[in-house]
Amino acid sequence: MKTERFNNTEKAICFLLYWIAFQDIILGILYHFSHVSAIASALLYLKDVVLLVLFIGCLFHIRIKRKLLLVEYIYVFYIFVLAIVSVVRTDLSLSSIAASARGLVLCPAFMIIGSGIVHRERMKDFIIRKYFGFILALALIGIVEWILDALVGTKGFWTNVVGIGDLYVDIKHSIVYKGFPTNFYGYANGMFFARKRLVSIWGNPLTAGYSFLIPAIYYFCELYDGWHLRNNKNTQRKFVGTIIILSAIILTYTRAIILGFMIGVIVVYIFKNRKRISNIAFAALVVSFLILLYLLFSDFGKIRSFLMDGSTEAHLRALIRSSEWMSFFGSGVGMFGANGGRFVTESVYFAVWGQVGLIGLGLFVIICLKAIKASFVQAKHYGNFALAIGASWVVYLITAFLSEQLTAYTTIAPAFILLGMNQYPDAKYEA
Repeated sequence: MKTERFNNTEKAICFLLYWIAFQDIILGILYHFSHVSAIASALLYLKDVVLLVLFIGCLFHIRIKRKLLLVEYIYVFYIFVLAIVSVVRTDLSLSSIAASARGLVLCPAFMIIGSGIVHRERMKDFIIRKYFGFILALALIGIVEWILDALVGTKGFWTNVVGIGDLYVDIKHSIVYKGFPTNFYGYANGMFFARKRLVSIWGNPLTAGYSFLIPAIYYFCELYDGWHLRNNKNTQRKFVGTIIILSAIILTYTRAIILGFMIGVIVVYIFKNRKRISNIAFAALVVSFLILLYLLFSDFGKIRSFLMDGSTEAHLRALIRSSEWMSFFGSGVGMFGANGGRFVTESVYFAVWGQVGLIGLGLFVIICLKAIKASFVQAKHYGNFALAIGASWVVYLITAFLSEQLTAYTTIAPAFILLGMNQYPDAKYEA
């Protein structure tokens, strides 16, 4: 039987997944040897161009019933109108408004782009076999580099070859032409962060950590099934994959993802045992008992350092401070948020609320919850792939209270791509 080829939308999505991973190191090397900032800037916005082309193409060639995307349409139009209002009525720069608007529409944009995926089963196989395998390889590279840095030091490689001290792309999608990433070697101070963090080829531990989460939970799901169903086929390989990618997550020292993986595992367990309430209750009791033992007999200084050192206190202060500026209708696109905003909130929900008001925040939350619900529904048909996406997005929505990563393109785009492609069962496609 002849295998159907990916359409242009699917090819562009595959390109985005790989380009986002390679972007930072390629930009750094090019600028280090050429010192032509125009090349770096042009390549930085390559993924924005691809996103825009994909979005417009799928917007006018929707393959599903358009009413299924009604909330996404309304939200995108709402952001577009408010962005124009900000251009006319505020003194914010056009680049700040555009960057903030892009961050606000990432979620609905990828939901609409997801409707352009036709070969869903083949795309799923591609993601599992090739893309997750690629991320696993990057995790292994990161672990090797972390070990080499501990033994002989690799800072010379990053500064002299990659040129990350000359140029790096920070987590807010901005180019920085001088200095070294403050979170690269844990310069954010504090006991927990006084060490090298795994960055792999991303050059940033946060981007690495967020990129690892969905594959890590998927490998755990497969491992769980292998043990629970007494199916030894590929169980050893999944075990090795889980250990490698989980080790990489831990070495990024990204607390949101370390704790998030634990939450994701609990979500997976509950979903797989949803018809056996006694098992869930027993698991909750065991987990609670272990947490209690850890708190009673562990070093509270280390616990506090893990939870509070580094950026957490700054995030909490920014969150409390920005809460005083919230209003029902918002203050305009570009006013809040890390994507060029005048005020940083360190919370996705406050960033959305501060810019587009409670109406915009409500639409944003509805879109996210609708997408997560669809993933869990799809898990009944597409198994662990859909379940891993749904469980990961439960984690992402929790971390969004103290992080703006859901509006940071480089960090969250792969997760949005996977969430978007997992929305629409074949029955909803129009003939």
